[in-house]
Amino acid sequence: MSMDEVRLLFVASSKEQMIAVNTLIHKIDTPHFRLDWVVDDQKALAHLDEFRHHIDVVIYTLADREKGMPTITGMLERFPELALIVLQDFEHPASAMELIEKGVQDVWQKENLTVAGVRDSILFARARQKQAIMLREEAHDSSLLKQRLNSIIHNDQDALLVVDQNGMILFSNPPAEKLFKRSAPELFGAVFGIPVTGPDSKPAAVTVTDDPGKHIEMSVTMIWWEKQKAWLCRLRDMTRYHMAQEMMKENEEKFQAIAAGARDAIIHINELQNIAFVNDAVATLFGESGASVLNKPFYEVFGRQTDLTDLVGQAWEGQQDQQKEIHIVRGDGSVLPVDISISAFKRRGKRQLVCILRDISERQRTQFQLMQTQSELKEALQSLKANQRKMMQMEKLNSVKELAGALAHEFAQPLQALYNYLHLIQTSDAHEVYFQKSREMLNRISDLTGSLKNITSLRKKDYLDSQIIDLFASSDPISFGNGTRVLIIDDEQEILETLIDIFNNAGYICRGAADGQDALEVMEMAEFDLIISDVMMPRMSGPTFFRRVREQGYEGRFIFLTGYEHPDEERSLMEQADAVIHKPVSFNELLSKVDSVLLKSAVKV
Repeated sequence: MSMDEVRLLFVASSKEQMIAVNTLIHKIDTPHFRLDWVVDDQKALAHLDEFRHHIDVVIYTLADREKGMPTITGMLERFPELALIVLQDFEHPASAMELIEKGVQDVWQKENLTVAGVRDSILFARARQKQAIMLREEAHDSSLLKQRLNSIIHNDQDALLVVDQNGMILFSNPPAEKLFKRSAPELFGAVFGIPVTGPDSKPAAVTVTDDPGKHIEMSVTMIWWEKQKAWLCRLRDMTRYHMAQEMMKENEEKFQAIAAGARDAIIHINELQNIAFVNDAVATLFGESGASVLNKPFYEVFGRQTDLTDLVGQAWEGQQDQQKEIHIVRGDGSVLPVDISISAFKRRGKRQLVCILRDISERQRTQFQLMQTQSELKEALQSLKANQRKMMQMEKLNSVKELAGALAHEFAQPLQALYNYLHLIQTSDAHEVYFQKSREMLNRISDLTGSLKNITSLRKKDYLDSQIIDLFASSDPISFGNGTRVLIIDDEQEILETLIDIFNNAGYICRGAADGQDALEVMEMAEFDLIISDVMMPRMSGPTFFRRVREQGYEGRFIFLTGYEHPDEERSLMEQADAVIHKPVSFNELLSKVDSVLLKSAVKV
C-alpha cells in the first residue's frame, strides 16, 4: 500500500449503496482511496482478521439497529486501532450521539453525502483514530513509568520525601518512615520542618532525630507531582561513613605521630604518585627539606635516585613488597648505603605505597672495625704463641712454672674479657659500649706482649702450651640455660660483667660477686644451682670459699675458673669441685662444660 493511499473497507448488503459510495470516492483527487467491499458482518470480521494492518477506515452500513449495534461494539473492542464510520439510512441524532460515545469516529446520513464531506470525514476519522491510539499508548507508557517510579522509590535505600511549596509532605517511602519513626499516613500532610528553598547541587547536613551521633545529608530536586511543582528530598544516613572517616583520620594522625618520631626515613606515595607524607628523618637522610617535597611528583623529587625509583616502579607494577640494600645520593653528593622496604596498601580503593629507608653506614663501619679488631687479635695470639715456644726452652722447670703461672694469670684475664666482649658485640644491641671495652683489653694484651719480647732463653715445654687457645675456635651452639640459677665470682670486673651478660643472654638467671666474702653474703639472700668461681681473689680466695659453702651444706654444682697452675694442697681442694676450667676459654667451650656438669647432676637425681 502506498503512503498516499487510504484503504477502506465498506460493509453493506446493498450493491446500490456500494456503487453510490464508490462513485463519490472516485471523484476525490487526493489522496488516493482504495475500497474493499463485503456484504455481511461475518465476512467483514474475517476480512479484518486477514488485512487488519492494511485497513485504515471501516465504513459500516447500519440498516438494522438491533442487529448492527452489537457488531459495531464488537468491532471497536476487537480492532481498537481501526477508525470506524457508520452510514445510516435514517436520520437519528440520539443514535448518532450514542455511536460517537462508543468510539465511532463519524456518522453519515445517506442523503447528506458529498465528495468533500466524504473526503474530510475519512481523513479526519483516520487522523483522530491515530491520535487516540497515540494517547492510549502514552497513557499506557505513563502508567508503566509510574509503576516503575513507585517501585524505585519504595526500594530505594535512602529516605525519600515529596514536599510541596508550602512544606507539606505529599509522599514518603519506607526508609523515610523508619528514619522519622512515623507511618506514611502520619507523615502525609505533616509539616516537613526542614527549610527547602530550592535544589542544591551539594548535599547539606540536616538534623532529623535527637540522636547527636546521627549524621544525615539531604539533597533536593525539583519535580512535578500531581500537576504541581514540588521538591523531592533525598535524606541519606551518613553515620557509618562519618565514623569510618573519623577512624581513618585518627589512624592517619597516629601513623603520622609515630612516623614523625621514627629514626628511619618514611615516604608515603599516593595514588597520583605524589608525595603525601615524609617525616623529619627524610630531610636528615637526603639532606633536603622534607616540607618542600610534599604533594610533588615522586619521580620529580627523587629522579636521580635510580635504585630507589626502580624499586618504586616495580611496586607500582603490582610486584610483591620490595626489600633490598641500595645506595642513595645526598644533596651534598655523598653516597649512603640504606636498607629499603616498600609496602603497598589501598586507601579508599586506590593503591598507595610506603617506603621505609634505614641508614646502615654506621653498621657497616662497626662491622669493618670488628673485622679489624679480630685481625689484630689474631696477630696478638700469634705473638703469644711465639713467646710460648721460647718459654718451653727454659732449662729450669720450677722457674718456668713460676714464670708461666704469673704470665698465664696476666694474659688469661684480659683475653677472657676480650673474648666475652667480642661475643656480646655479635649478640647484643649495645655493641658500641662493648666495642670500646674490647679495644681497651686489646691494648692491655698488646702491652703484655711487648714485655714478653725480652724473654729469649726459654727452652723447655711447659703446661702453658695447653693454656693458650684460639679464641676464634667455634663449635655448634650450646643449649640454653632454661632458668638455671648461676652465681659467678671473679675479682676482674670486666670478666664478671661480661660473663653475667653472656649467661643471661643464654637463658640463665645470673648473679655476680667480686670475691668469696661477697659471694657468702649473696648466698644468704638467694639459692643457686651452679657456682662458677675464680681462684685468686682478695679477702677470700676461691678454694677457701668452696670449703666454706660445702661446710654450710651447699649441694649445687661448683666450677673453678683459673688462669694458671696452683700448689698441690690448693689443687687437691680444687679437684673436689665438679670441674676446673683454665682461662682464657671460649664461651661455647664454657657452656659445653656447664651443660655437662648440670647433666651429670640431673642423672644423679
